[in-house]
Amino acid sequence: DDDEGNAAAASIFSHDVVDERLRQIKGSSCRVGFDLDKATGIAECNQDNLRCTLQTVSPTDLEELSASDAEFDFVLVDAPCSSSGVLRRRPSQRWLMNKGDTLRNLPDLQFDIIQKAASFVKTNGTLVYATCSLLEEENENVLRSFEKSEVFTNGGFVPCPFSADVDDISRH
Repeated sequence: DDDEGNAAAASIFSHDVVDERLRQIKGSSCRVGFDLDKATGIAECNQDNLRCTLQTVSPTDLEELSASDAEFDFVLVDAPCSSSGVLRRRPSQRWLMNKGDTLRNLPDLQFDIIQKAASFVKTNGTLVYATCSLLEEENENVLRSFEKSEVFTNGGFVPCPFSADVDDISRH
């Protein structure tokens, strides 16, 4: 009908390598008003002039998306991290932190993830990198490495300066 033709539409794809987190996303989407089609696994919400779909993407689905050259207006990387920024909420995390992992392995993984995520950003789209870490090694240093990479240079990305409000990278 005419009202649906005028509605704004948004499609959200969510990916995690941990299946349980993908199940949690589906559960959370239902609690905030999305209707889940159990046959397709796609959640949908229609409110006012907005139609939004949410689809979780498994590692296999992600490979298929990569092969299809899919691109998105906005890509958010919520990277796995040391969780140093949430120690108050999760005090036990302090005992799980290992300096070698934090300063060597996690930044390498985070860099790999942002490189892969960059391939999904449309020209003039936005790539945002986020962690719950307070460590420079997991935040500024990862983005500085990304800014020096071929993916960044050849992809037409433009850095936005670090600020208290937002840290993002736009592609132009």
